[in-house]
Amino acid sequence: MIVNKVKAAWSGQRSCWRLDIQFQIEGASKRTFIVVPDAEADQAKGEAAAKRAAKDFGKGLGPLYAGFMEKHGNAAPKAAPKPKAPPSPMRRQGPVLDVSWLLDRCLEHPEIWGEVKHSKNYRSGVKKLNALIGSTLVSQFEPPHGRALVVDLVERLRADDNSKGYVRKIAYQLRQALRACVGDGVTKAIVNPITGEPLINDVPSFPPLPKSPSRTAVLEKDHDQIVFAVIRERFRIAREEERAYALKVDKPHELGIGAQGSVVVEGEVRWLNPRRFSSTQWLTFEGYIRFLLETGCRRSEALSVGNHSIREREVVNDDGTVAETYQVLHLPAEVTKTGLERFINLSPALMSAKKMWEATAKPHSFEIGDRTIARDRAWFPLTPNQVTNMWNHVRADAKRFHAVDLAKVSPHNLRHTHATRMSARGLSGKGLSDSLGHTDERTTRIYDHAQSVDQSRKFFARSVSA
Repeated sequence: MIVNKVKAAWSGQRSCWRLDIQFQIEGASKRTFIVVPDAEADQAKGEAAAKRAAKDFGKGLGPLYAGFMEKHGNAAPKAAPKPKAPPSPMRRQGPVLDVSWLLDRCLEHPEIWGEVKHSKNYRSGVKKLNALIGSTLVSQFEPPHGRALVVDLVERLRADDNSKGYVRKIAYQLRQALRACVGDGVTKAIVNPITGEPLINDVPSFPPLPKSPSRTAVLEKDHDQIVFAVIRERFRIAREEERAYALKVDKPHELGIGAQGSVVVEGEVRWLNPRRFSSTQWLTFEGYIRFLLETGCRRSEALSVGNHSIREREVVNDDGTVAETYQVLHLPAEVTKTGLERFINLSPALMSAKKMWEATAKPHSFEIGDRTIARDRAWFPLTPNQVTNMWNHVRADAKRFHAVDLAKVSPHNLRHTHATRMSARGLSGKGLSDSLGHTDERTTRIYDHAQSVDQSRKFFARSVSA
């Protein structure tokens, strides 16, 4: 027999002090209670006597110990063996199959996130997911419990004041990575590299994520003139300061990087910012914004156009003679998002401006993601960063001087604006999809914000007016 543990315990039900004895006989664990007769029937007053009896029992002394041994055996009690330390965990064999490991595998197959030309579009999302849930095991996303992890991720992103569009992007990347575990969006499913078993059997459901209002914003028609008025004012101020600076240094000079100090314009002292934009850049930016509104091109597509982009097309009669020749704008596959070349018809406004752009075209090169686009005669020699900064100036001036808030409108939203206005003029369906460079007409509906309202208005006017 082995006595493992002895302690004094107060019994509220019986109002007495007892010894709680835990012992072993022939490998079987047992437990018994013995009332301490010397302890008063009061929890506070009898505590000292009860603890003293427990101490004597542990040493094998006193009548309580003798009575216990007479009942359970005459073997002397032995000290309970010390618990052995748990065996050290074995080193994990193979990689840790967490979200960080899964995302690394997905980076080897960028097709998981669709046809993305620029790796920075998904690498930034991978970095964010690693920071938030990189150490979470992929197996924990198994439905139905995995939905709670997804909801928690979305709530954490929203709590950091991220835009709705950014939250959608991160959630989409996580969903696509989990889909790769079940074989969707990838030629071979990502499985346990040691056992070959699936990491998860199904993808958890994701909560509905509303689109960001700025994602589908358009430029109002009456705001066009305000935008161009702001650009013209910026052009005028830059040209005045350039002329004043040219008189100061006694040589022609366009303001830009390198121009410092102050100039006097009409008696007013103006301090020059060496990183400001020149009058030529503002004039180029004006043409760039007009081009976006007229063509619906993406920002990078518009920056790549030049004299090389004009192509001749012929309208041939039934007898083979050429009835008409007209010019179109050609966008090669290397600059389009879909990787397919596109032709855009030139509006009368573009035809009149094209002559000036061809005369002022300059050599230009800029980077898009991991690629460098170089053009010998580019119409708009601006970089993407310059476009963003100049548009921010336009937003600030429009709000300050004209009380017009363009916070939700970006240069990309001018593509939405073009699609909406073309739809209002009657162009829809495949014609509008081809103009925007969409392979699926369902994508065009995202950009065409006037189609549903406009088509229903025409339908009721045609069918119900009688």
